[in-house]
Amino acid sequence: MAAIASEDWARIWAHAWLDEDFKKTLRRNPAVAVEEFQQQFPLPAHDKLFDLDEIYKEPFDQAPFKGMSFINMSLDDLREIAEKGTLHDKPFCVQPNEWVVVEETGT
Repeated sequence: MAAIASEDWARIWAHAWLDEDFKKTLRRNPAVAVEEFQQQFPLPAHDKLFDLDEIYKEPFDQAPFKGMSFINMSLDDLREIAEKGTLHDKPFCVQPNEWVVVEETGT
């Protein structure tokens, strides 16, 4: 899936509210929905979703991991995050995420 800027996601979400079939596709398979959207409404090309170097080096700004960064973590800490999604047995998230996993309702 191509890298998409925040303002372009706004366009995609607005289209989902206008087109019920597109909304269903977006909920179940965002990559297919974005490809479908781009065929109808071309989006600017971006070369990356995020800056891995920035994420790697910059300290986190939210508790309980405020001030920590990937660059200063032990291999064991990195493995715990990768394998379990936790750090020191606490749920780990670098930043609030716009994607929310929801239970299937059959719709």
